[in-house]
Amino acid sequence: SCVMHQCLAWVVVDRGVGLIAAKAIPVRLGKSRYCLALLGDCKHHIFTSSLTSSVDPVLRRSLRTVMACCIGRGGAETLLPNGQDSAFDRQVLAAFNRLLDQGGVIRTSPSLIRRKQVEGSLGLVAQFSSEHYLKKRKPDESPRDDEQGVVVDSVDPAAFNFAKAKDEEVICELEAFDADPSLGSMRTTVLTNISPLASGHILLVPQRDSLRPQVLTQDLLLGGLHLLMKSGRKDFRLMFNSRQAFSSVNHFHFHGFYLNYCGLTKPRLPIECVKRSVIAGNLKEGHVQIEILSRSWYVPGFVVSAGPPVGGKGEQ
Repeated sequence: SCVMHQCLAWVVVDRGVGLIAAKAIPVRLGKSRYCLALLGDCKHHIFTSSLTSSVDPVLRRSLRTVMACCIGRGGAETLLPNGQDSAFDRQVLAAFNRLLDQGGVIRTSPSLIRRKQVEGSLGLVAQFSSEHYLKKRKPDESPRDDEQGVVVDSVDPAAFNFAKAKDEEVICELEAFDADPSLGSMRTTVLTNISPLASGHILLVPQRDSLRPQVLTQDLLLGGLHLLMKSGRKDFRLMFNSRQAFSSVNHFHFHGFYLNYCGLTKPRLPIECVKRSVIAGNLKEGHVQIEILSRSWYVPGFVVSAGPPVGGKGEQ
């Protein structure tokens, strides 16, 4: 699973068993589920993972992919947020609130979500909605999903996919790479989430008509980094969850959230506040730095921060 915030890159591994790799490597996970490790930092290209030494080769392969996106192919370090609503933010939030008020499209109300701070030092928040799982779209699952731990699979055209979403769910269409046309084109559809987990919860579907499966590849990771730069707000996060990580639809999409509306005590994810220790590397030009999360966090995790590109400007 993945979270992106400003120049953030991703990856979460299931207890060292397997990885949703950026090049669609098939993974067998048995009946285990992914644990989520979410991290954000507006000045870093960051990769987070809960893993063990058994996946070191996959970790190395994924690091190369992340670096290719964040450094080698023009990462979005020049597009950091200014803390103010962008045109994208204003359009998304206005459309979400309009659809919520008019009814008939958004099935569940964020106002009915109950939240409670979890006791302890981690800063976690539990939330519950009695209507969420009753009214949301049914997961696209087959018996083999749980039996074989299928993560990478082709899209079933007969099942629901976002090309079948109603026109009323579409907020806008935008180009992910408009700030750097040399990267090509990734036309993206922004949809309201009809069963939102918070106000402003949206879905971003790159190349919607291509029916790409819910697998994070290098081009989609790069596209995600540029998509989240559409927001000017420091509380905006872009997230990814795969099959076997509770994704309901096997059709590629990101989730977009505004943390100010998620019931947190501060506009940062709890894991962003965890202490880290440097174990390798540095943040010099063209380098990476690897840190490990403090043992106070409830799952092991690594943080990989990329320094500025060779010949680039600004900070990491």
